[in-house]
Amino acid sequence: MAQATATYLGISDHLLSPVTKNELKELAQRPLKGGLSINKAINELKYEPVSFDEGLSKTLG
Repeated sequence: MAQATATYLGISDHLLSPVTKNELKELAQRPLKGGLSINKAINELKYEPVSFDEGLSKTLG
């Protein structure tokens, strides 16, 4: 995501580098894989999710 955002903004991504969970040193323990169900938002609020690229365009456009 960081590389896609840098590319979209025309910023060189040469300074971006991946980090492991151990290197990140978060204050709170977090699961390696987590998720969020948006089914209720889709069904009850008629939310229409967009792709990451479209979200970048709409947000940073």
